[in-house]
Amino acid sequence: MTAATSYPAIQKRTNRHYLLVESDSSTSTYGSVTGPYGRVRLYDSSGQSDPKQVFPPGGGAETIGNLAVWEGADEVPAILVYSTFNLGGENPSHLGVFHYTGQSVPKNLQRAAELFQLACDGDDSIGCYNLGVVNMRGDGVPANLTLAAKWFQRACDSDDPGGCAWLGKLYRTGQGVPADAARAVGLLKRACDRGNAGACRTVGTSYSTGDGVGVDTAKAAQFLSQGCEIGDMAACTELAELTCRTPGGSEDAVNGAGLLQKACTRGFKRACELQTTELCHTPH
Repeated sequence: MTAATSYPAIQKRTNRHYLLVESDSSTSTYGSVTGPYGRVRLYDSSGQSDPKQVFPPGGGAETIGNLAVWEGADEVPAILVYSTFNLGGENPSHLGVFHYTGQSVPKNLQRAAELFQLACDGDDSIGCYNLGVVNMRGDGVPANLTLAAKWFQRACDSDDPGGCAWLGKLYRTGQGVPADAARAVGLLKRACDRGNAGACRTVGTSYSTGDGVGVDTAKAAQFLSQGCEIGDMAACTELAELTCRTPGGSEDAVNGAGLLQKACTRGFKRACELQTTELCHTPH
């Protein structure tokens, strides 16, 4: 392989960042890489007489098919993304979040969506979840709830709790998919089991109201309690309401009052409002 310093692009343009792409056949390409064959190394030549290899970390080379490079403003190459990591050691979905939020790089919703797609195509569940979110909201791509459901399903298939939760909500409301309350509850239970507090609360509400399942106060309390323990203050408040409205004596009132106090202390407005009512009043 030809030495990096022998390339004119590296030697003559040391005042700007350039990424040099080498292949085993001793040919090089600057800019977008689309070829499926060959192996690559990348160098940063900004202000350096001897360019420093920046990818792969620790030296060596990677297959060109796993690589994506694009040019940023003023033809300066931007971040490289790889199937499982980029120059910063993260996957494309994480880089997409930077573009989505404008953190560390200029905010670019279209670029974020492209990165989420790249990550999802690489079977990254977070990428699929994020792709579902941008399709649902129309951020960087046209809003499309059917596509959002598709990507949430793919994320859920990989046990991503957010994907399962949002897919459950779409089935619950019939957006992008046919309304199916029972399926919605099943998906939300799956998300709850994997730590999604909001999903636990929604399942608890479903058992409390009979939406998609039979009314079951014990199961409602179980799922609301699970959501509350994970940190959903709305679940704590709803559990307090359920507890105090279910006949059980002063002990339930004390427990309910404690839940309201917990939620109010953490800034949940409805809990604070309920504290001023007789809902969980403890007799003296």
